[in-house]
Amino acid sequence: MVPVSHRHSSHSEIEWRLSFAKADQLLAVKAVTSSQRQCLIYLKILRLQLNMNKLSSYCLKHVFLHCCDELHTTAWDNDPAGCVIYMIDILMECINRRHLPCYFLPKNNLINQLEDQDFDEIMSFLRKIRNDPLSPILDFTDERVLILSTEDCISYNRKFRDIVQPVMNEILSESHPTTKQSIFGCFLDVQCIVASAMLTEKSVHHFFII
Repeated sequence: MVPVSHRHSSHSEIEWRLSFAKADQLLAVKAVTSSQRQCLIYLKILRLQLNMNKLSSYCLKHVFLHCCDELHTTAWDNDPAGCVIYMIDILMECINRRHLPCYFLPKNNLINQLEDQDFDEIMSFLRKIRNDPLSPILDFTDERVLILSTEDCISYNRKFRDIVQPVMNEILSESHPTTKQSIFGCFLDVQCIVASAMLTEKSVHHFFII
């Protein structure tokens, strides 16, 4: 338990809150897979990029845990994009019902402290990311370096959106010779861009060493 009261409590000085921090940590280490964790990170980045402060990261985690129970682990491996969309849809349902259940105590509503205007604002954000869950991520990566390992990065000068542009162009294209050939081709282009960028970085690095 932690000495934290409800936002609208009239007895804040004597109220405590049940804490599930240890249970959260145990689930994160023992139960959550790498693919599931990446989907949660994606959702958190969407929240960060849109300044969706009225909906806490803690709420996202509990929706995520509920979705982990609903979706088989293979779904998170094979269709992470679909899982992210599923989480957004569940979030929208919760906001519509104005009830987001705690994973550990489902009868406990994690958003009952929000005002009417808060729900409207959150729903507006969710509709925005539901219609376009990719642009905020590309905006996020524009200001960051893509790391491949602890020692290598693709480039300090090349944006992630430039690297995946062949894939983006393919998604927006209306003509597809064959799906398999098309997907293979655009990802081959991406691999070439990555390889070229890494070779450039290493060449510049060696130039300065010499």
